[in-house]
Amino acid sequence: MPTIEEKIVGMFGILLFLSFINAFGYYFNSKTTNKIPKVTSDPIDIYINKITKRYEIHSKEESEEQINDEVEKQIVNEKNYMFEYTPLGYVIMKYNNEINSFEYYSDRSLPYRLLEALSKKFVMIFGCKTLYKHMKHKVKKIETQHKTQHKSYAKLKPIQKEKIEKTMNTYHFKGKTNEFIFLQHRKIDNVKTNNEIEFTYSDFKRKNAKNIK
Repeated sequence: MPTIEEKIVGMFGILLFLSFINAFGYYFNSKTTNKIPKVTSDPIDIYINKITKRYEIHSKEESEEQINDEVEKQIVNEKNYMFEYTPLGYVIMKYNNEINSFEYYSDRSLPYRLLEALSKKFVMIFGCKTLYKHMKHKVKKIETQHKTQHKSYAKLKPIQKEKIEKTMNTYHFKGKTNEFIFLQHRKIDNVKTNNEIEFTYSDFKRKNAKNIK
């Protein structure tokens, strides 16, 4: 008959063996799980990944001649609008040449990563990919003048400071989609849409000056 001490030692050995098996199984499962690519179920991420892949393929297939043509298209036609349905609803996007920024109409708040995907699709549609800016940070050294302390006279000492310049696309929200005007009125100076002439204060002064003469 085994003694109590032998039984305790035997039970301890069994527990130690089971713990080792569990640890080995956990390690093996974690290694296997890491090898399986994670599949996202977020509709926004799926939409972004789809456009990003298309943009990368389009960039690789682009010839030098097409790139040179795009450089000449830095100024986008102001009538170029993109109407796009996204997981967050319809979006209307255009590019403003005056402020070098994308403008958009949307009924919901859009995350920056979604706006980035929309701008990629915009530049692909209208053949102006050079307008899209890839985000990057640049450290620039600036030399400034610094006064030494604890002196009876002021002595300027040049020191260098680092300034981080960020390159990124900017987006301006213009309003809801129902606020977008499809028919743009032609701009005519000093003429209203109801054919009434706009009389400004400067016109009034000029007219009075002529009457005095």
